[in-house]
Amino acid sequence: MADRRRYPVSGTNATGILAATASSPQTVLDITTGRIFWLRGISIARDDNGGDLDLRDIAAGTATATAPVLRLPISSATAISGVRSVLEFAPPGIRFSTNVSAVSSGAASNQSIGAVTVWGYEE
Repeated sequence: MADRRRYPVSGTNATGILAATASSPQTVLDITTGRIFWLRGISIARDDNGGDLDLRDIAAGTATATAPVLRLPISSATAISGVRSVLEFAPPGIRFSTNVSAVSSGAASNQSIGAVTVWGYEE
């Protein structure tokens, strides 16, 4: 039987999440080589003017042609900066195998999305 140990992990971006370009994906969590990460929750502090947050299963700076694993709408109904949203996902969670990287689908002129924090477990 395969080793199915679970290791709790979390991560957050070091710089703002910008609109998608070939080099804009920011790493939110580096996944340990040979493991799978199961996303169980995400917290987002909004500092932009709208658009969606895309989480992609790619290394930082990788071309953005990769389809998002998860797209979360970020409301532009309010101009209040720093609004935080927290979402949790049912077990087992959402699967990632390379890295959890993020970009915004907003226009390049938008401000960045602030802190994005993810948590879950590796196995």
